[in-house]
Amino acid sequence: MNPLPCSIKEVYDAYEANGEKKVEENAIYLCQVSEIMDGRYLKMKRAREKALAPGRVRNKSEDDVKRGQEKWDAIHESMKTIGYDRTKPIEFIVRKQNKKRKLHQGHHRVTIAELLEIETVSVVFKYE
Repeated sequence: MNPLPCSIKEVYDAYEANGEKKVEENAIYLCQVSEIMDGRYLKMKRAREKALAPGRVRNKSEDDVKRGQEKWDAIHESMKTIGYDRTKPIEFIVRKQNKKRKLHQGHHRVTIAELLEIETVSVVFKYE
């Protein structure tokens, strides 16, 4: 079964407004990378810094920086060669109370998807 297209903004807006769960929790949907990157879901400055210099992270040991760089390189090479793996969705946490919109898992993948000009990625939503 192919994932259905979905607007992250609509999911959050409906839940914040009246608690409506616009999508099924943990089901896989397709979202535009541009919506994720243009929205307030990703810490843009930090993600873009990682995209430009993925091994440069403050307050990390040299080994941590090296592992981070190796992880980035492995994900980048895989996505460049094989493409985005839709079986590993980006995870969003949807909260009603504090209205904090949060990308929970997948910062590297979505940033690399943007760099590689991949238009859509698979996502799942978890409600709290």
